[in-house]
Amino acid sequence: MVTEPNLGVEILYVEGMRDNKALVNAGRFLPTLKMSPFNNLLTKNQHHTILSSGFNIVSDIVKKGVERADAVGKFDSVFMYEGEVNWSGKSCYRVVIYDPTWALTTYRALKGEKMYDVALKFLIPEYSIAELNGVKSFEEDLTGRVLKIPTTYARKTVFYIDKETHFPIFQEMSDNKGVFERYEISNLIINPAFKLDEFSENFAEYKF
Repeated sequence: MVTEPNLGVEILYVEGMRDNKALVNAGRFLPTLKMSPFNNLLTKNQHHTILSSGFNIVSDIVKKGVERADAVGKFDSVFMYEGEVNWSGKSCYRVVIYDPTWALTTYRALKGEKMYDVALKFLIPEYSIAELNGVKSFEEDLTGRVLKIPTTYARKTVFYIDKETHFPIFQEMSDNKGVFERYEISNLIINPAFKLDEFSENFAEYKF
């Protein structure tokens, strides 16, 4: 973590290792802990778990948007290039996605499903599930609950795509109430080289 209030906290997660738990170094003379990615301490005031970070989810949102736009024959009115902008010193393309299929629907959760499971199944934000249904915890068992959910991730999505790297470095998502998520990416390194032990708590640059 590079900003307050959790400046200096280290979180190491590797799928399939440590019983699928994250290793957390909270610093301040506290011991290193193993926590589920859904633990309330790791998800407090968060829209997502650490499992949903990265560009893969952005790619999936765009792909699904293309499919829906093509299905209704409205690609040109759904995906719009709105010129160039300068953001954080970078020259970017501004691309806006308006989703005409966005709506609210209902879903009955299957046995053992939690927010992450439902969000992954329908490619929708965990935040929306929590906001629409009063779900307080990522660890809450939703078995049998009839949930109000959006049909797609966002009603409107704004991307600033770096002209040099072609990666989105600014994203803003809106629903029927307005903006609910905004991401700003700086110091992006494409295809970094990792050292062999960089995903181990024994890596020399960590403080586990």
